[in-house]
Amino acid sequence: LRGGLPLEKLIQAMPTTTERIATGLFGPVAVPRTEYDDCFLRESAREVLKAVGHRVPICLMGGVSSLGAMEGAMQEGFECVQIARTLIREPDFVNRITASLEINELVEEEKRKPIEDINSKCIRCNMCVIATVDPTADFGCPFQKREAKIRESKDQEMIMSVQGFKSMLLDTQGSLSPNSVKATGANDIEDFFIPPKL
Repeated sequence: LRGGLPLEKLIQAMPTTTERIATGLFGPVAVPRTEYDDCFLRESAREVLKAVGHRVPICLMGGVSSLGAMEGAMQEGFECVQIARTLIREPDFVNRITASLEINELVEEEKRKPIEDINSKCIRCNMCVIATVDPTADFGCPFQKREAKIRESKDQEMIMSVQGFKSMLLDTQGSLSPNSVKATGANDIEDFFIPPKL
């Protein structure tokens, strides 16, 4: 796993006592902590792209989590990108990008500023991966679920549409600014870690 390694939560997610004990003993060896780098498969993908040229469409995957990474991949010759954790954390990520680009087009050209890179809210905690191990867990990101509940309590869209992002910008800014559609950080991941049951 690249990014955070929530070993205690992984142990808890195991369905049997034997699996929980084995994970506690061998988990750090079997699933070592690996630092997360954006586009962590890019070098290998470049080799494939170089070998096949444009005879076969090549998709860049693995840590593609920003507009800049997507645009960079396309400029390098990749036909498409695959995003997974980004969409698990933020199902409306593409809508946020679209809203920012559309708003930028509405700004007069001489007043238009370059759009800052638009990054995913995903903090690479791997809690979504843990949800795939635990047969009783709901699949998904706990942060996304919490955010969706907050939006729902405010009668907002649980998954924001392009128009929803535009309305949010106009309501909060009073003027058009594509750079104000940014992700907010989350610092309370420990709230989602529960001591393991052995």
